[in-house]
Amino acid sequence: MNILENILRRGLKTIAIVGMAKNVGKTVTLTHLIQRAEREGIRLGLTSIGRDGERLDALSAADKPQIQVTVGTLFATAQRALEKTNLRAQVLADTGIKTVLGGVYIYEAMEDGFVELVGPRSHSQIKKVIELMFKEVDLILVDGAINRSSSAAPSITDGVILATGAVIGPDIRTVVEKTVYQVGCFCLPAVEDERMAKICWDVIEKYNGGVISNNYEVKPIEMVTALMGIEKIVDAINEDTQALVLGGALTEGFLTSLEKEVGEVYNLKIIVRDGTRIFLKPRTFNRFLSRGGIVQVLKPIQLVAVTVNSTTPQGGQLDPDELCTSLARQLKNIPILDLVLGKSILIGRPD
Repeated sequence: MNILENILRRGLKTIAIVGMAKNVGKTVTLTHLIQRAEREGIRLGLTSIGRDGERLDALSAADKPQIQVTVGTLFATAQRALEKTNLRAQVLADTGIKTVLGGVYIYEAMEDGFVELVGPRSHSQIKKVIELMFKEVDLILVDGAINRSSSAAPSITDGVILATGAVIGPDIRTVVEKTVYQVGCFCLPAVEDERMAKICWDVIEKYNGGVISNNYEVKPIEMVTALMGIEKIVDAINEDTQALVLGGALTEGFLTSLEKEVGEVYNLKIIVRDGTRIFLKPRTFNRFLSRGGIVQVLKPIQLVAVTVNSTTPQGGQLDPDELCTSLARQLKNIPILDLVLGKSILIGRPD
C-alpha cells in the first residue's frame, strides 16, 4: 500500500504527521514519505510545529530527531538549528518568526543530509510558513509535536497521518482503545445543515460561542473559553435549544461543569470547529454520547492513514500482525501500516 500515492490521489497538498506519544514512530513515518517522494520525483516542503514549554528541549535538541532531506527539498527551521547540522542550504525566505534558536527561515537543501526542524509554534505562524512554501513544492509535510494535535486542524493542513504504537499501552487492547478514541475525535461528523453551519461560523467569528434554537435564533455568548462562560451558557440552554456552538475547545472541565450545573445533560448537540478541539477523557465523552449527546464539527479532518510501531524503547513488543489487524477491524476504510515491517491492512465497511 503506497501511502504517498494515496495522498496524491486525493489531491492533498499539506499533510500533518501527528503522534499519540513519543516513540510511536512519527519520525519513521515522516522519513518513509520523504524517501518515497525522492524516488518518485516529488518535491517536498518540510516544517514542524513547536509546543508550549519546549524551551529547554529546543536549546538542547535532546528530543528532536534530525530529519533526512534530499537535494532541492525546501524546509523551515531556525537559523542555529541548521548551523549545527553542517547541511549546505540556501535561504529562500525570512518568515519573520523568532525562536530561542534564532529566526525561522525557508531553506532549500543544496545536498542530501539531515536537519533538525525547529519551526513555528502557533496556528498563524505555521500557516504563514505553508503559504511561503506552497507554490514552490508538490507536497508539504508538517511534523506535528508530541501530544499537540493542532497541526491536524483542517484550517492548517489538508490531511493527517496518525502515528500510534505499543508505547501508549501495556497490551493490544489498550493501544487499540486509545487509538480508536483519538481517531473518533479526529473523524467526528460534519454539520450537514448548511444554514446551521453558516450561523455557527458567524457566531464563532463575532462572539466565540453561542446557543442556537430550533428556529435558528441565536443567543450569542461572548467568552474567552467555554469554561469561563459556563454560567452564561447554562442560562441560555433550554428545551428549545438546537445546538451549543463553541469557538474554542470542548474540555473535560467544561463538560463536567455543564453537567453539574444543568444536571444530567441529555440530547444536547455541541458544535466545534474541528476534531482537534476535543479534550475529553473517553469516559466523559462516552457518557455524554450515551445520554443522546451529539458532537459535530464545522470542518472535518481527512485521516489518510494510521501508522503503527509495535515496539517500545525498553525492548517491549506487541504482536505486529494482531495489533494491525485489531486496529483495522475497528477503523474501517482507514489504512493501517507498520512501515518498519512492511505490513499494511485495510478493511472496508460493508456496502
